[in-house]
Amino acid sequence: MFKIAIDGRPLIRSLSDLEKKQLPFATAGALNDSMFDVRKAWSDAMPSVFDQPTALTRNAVLYKKATKDNLVAEVFIRDEASKGTPPSRYLISQVEGGPRDEKPFEHLLRNAGILGSNEYAVPAKGFPLDAFGNVPGGVINAILSDLQASRDPLGRSSAESRAKRERRRNVSKRAVYFLSNPNLPRSGGRRQHLPYGIFERTKFGSGSSIRMVFVIVKGAPTYRVRFDAQGLAQRAFNESFPARFEQRMLAALRSAKVK
Repeated sequence: MFKIAIDGRPLIRSLSDLEKKQLPFATAGALNDSMFDVRKAWSDAMPSVFDQPTALTRNAVLYKKATKDNLVAEVFIRDEASKGTPPSRYLISQVEGGPRDEKPFEHLLRNAGILGSNEYAVPAKGFPLDAFGNVPGGVINAILSDLQASRDPLGRSSAESRAKRERRRNVSKRAVYFLSNPNLPRSGGRRQHLPYGIFERTKFGSGSSIRMVFVIVKGAPTYRVRFDAQGLAQRAFNESFPARFEQRMLAALRSAKVK
């Protein structure tokens, strides 16, 4: 959050009575204009900082207006979302650096006993991502279904439904998903030869192809600081406020004289 409060007392001593009367209106208006400029600067910077940010991310910047009685204005990241993770949760690690939060699908995998308390799922190198740099939502849902981790038990696949899927005419729709955990023995006492992760298997003809979707790692992935939100906001505000204040004060004085 970027927050600005204005103390106009040093300025008031140099103003005329008319200017003093209009000062709260002009200051509140200038603050709001400037915070809108800060909000725009944040939003405009996101595509250059994040790889194809989602609409939720691009529209995550909100602001709270100042009033003549409360000369405080704020710009902040949305902390609620109708679906998925609120932007404030997943962007905070990009702003401040450090470990990222648990994602909703990781929470479901953890509840199903697939992920340990300190394990996280990271997209495997080379797996096709969507336009926003994420594993596609359809793949996530299929993984949760096949690994019996869906929130709704009715959405969980069965051995029969997976076998039926693998026989579909369209090869691109035959994928099923499974967990490989070398630390756990398979039936017959054999161990998995694949790395620890979640894999996609697609059957074709007499064979099949297998590729990793997620690698499972210990400890939360750590982000470096990518978005200097405070620095960007301060620069945008410093550039905007003097001109915005002058415009608002002149408009207020013209309005007062007309009255």
